[in-house]
Amino acid sequence: MPDQESTTPWARETPGRIAVQYGRFARIANKMTVERIVTKGSAVVSSQTSQAEVQSLIDRAVKLGDPKLAADIRQFASTRQYGLVFEHNRPERMRLYGKPVTARDVVQVLPRRGTAESAENRLLWRISALHDGKADLYAYVAPDYADNNGEPRTVDVADLVAVSEYDQPIYAGLRETGRVERGGDKPYQVVINGENYHALEALAFAYAGKVDCIYIDPPYNTGAKDWKYNNDYVDATDQYRHSKWLAFMERRLKLAKRLLKPTDSVLIVTIDEKEQARLGLLLEQMFPGVRLQIVDTIINRKGVSRKGMQDAGTGEEVTQFSRVSEYIYFVMFGKASVVKTACNMLDTQTTDVDDAVSTTNVQWLSMLRRGAASHRADKPKHFYPIFVNSITATIEGVGKPLEPDEDRNAIVVPENLVAVWPMRTDGSEGRWQLKRETFISALKEGTAKLGSYNKKKIDGQSITLTLGLRMR
Repeated sequence: MPDQESTTPWARETPGRIAVQYGRFARIANKMTVERIVTKGSAVVSSQTSQAEVQSLIDRAVKLGDPKLAADIRQFASTRQYGLVFEHNRPERMRLYGKPVTARDVVQVLPRRGTAESAENRLLWRISALHDGKADLYAYVAPDYADNNGEPRTVDVADLVAVSEYDQPIYAGLRETGRVERGGDKPYQVVINGENYHALEALAFAYAGKVDCIYIDPPYNTGAKDWKYNNDYVDATDQYRHSKWLAFMERRLKLAKRLLKPTDSVLIVTIDEKEQARLGLLLEQMFPGVRLQIVDTIINRKGVSRKGMQDAGTGEEVTQFSRVSEYIYFVMFGKASVVKTACNMLDTQTTDVDDAVSTTNVQWLSMLRRGAASHRADKPKHFYPIFVNSITATIEGVGKPLEPDEDRNAIVVPENLVAVWPMRTDGSEGRWQLKRETFISALKEGTAKLGSYNKKKIDGQSITLTLGLRMR
């Protein structure tokens, strides 16, 4: 009984030793997939090694006189992904607010004013016709989109917003909205306010291969709904949030690569521990042959607590280590290199507080909480008045923390003193770094003092005092 022809291309009329080679190749291909993201270093090494072994198989097939087998192996290897493998999610879509809608546009129907957006408002429609301020819509269908099975409908044009996919070219134009001239004849510094993908795409028309430095501060993908993908917040329950983030970053890094000068430029990307390892693999994969280095950057010497991790069994919040640093990736092209300076990038070089009183060379931190969890509601016990004598520039007393619903304007201020509150720059109520008891102890120890302020603005409300803590 004759052998049946195999559906595997390189198994057809294959000598025994070629079949053995194929079996080894299959094992190698599977090994490449398993080992692709073991560690940041080994993933790249195993990927390169496995590809070299694939090439070795191709060479052997040629030597054995079977060029068809060699071509089939090459074709099969080209369809496999090596290195960092992730799900390339459907292209991102962006609402183009302000764009007049036209026939054939893909659109979404906005929610009624004052109402929350629902899943219905995220469905995609295509305009078939416009008439008398109305738009006739039918469900949009594409190879990667079949979510809308609604019947044709007619809505007001004013309730529509155009939607574009990121893989569709957008010929963005720049419109000047204002300028500040302080540099004389020096080159202008231009700030582009827009979606970062489209801004990079617009710059690529005129500045491809000409940019010296790109700094990216992407969403950290903490799971705390800190960024959107297709107009939806991505949270910790999204099983594809890491793939979405990698696809989001890959599209922008491809544009950054087009812009950077290959002979002498640098790409700088900040990140925290949530995506640090995956970002490193992505950068190594997208920029082969360049110099890549990761460094620590101090963000808070006292430590920042990390929240948002739940026990897999109970779902309860679990305690995590506080952290003082995040990470910066430097991707250096061509001649770009590090230059030694007096700054070691770890010590605080400047302060927010004048140290006019102290004769000791110390570093002072702002008593006003900044960044995450910096509002009154975040820690009510850290919202209390500090009573200051504006004549002697001394702290004379510390009031009690206010209840969450208590009005600070109702607090009685001692005579000849001014109440200083932890007010944010936008006028909202913030909080102090320390609770009342800890601050009083710091005053006694001499590790807290009154900073600089503008005496002309002391009116009890618009005071701009800054208090500090001495680094131990």
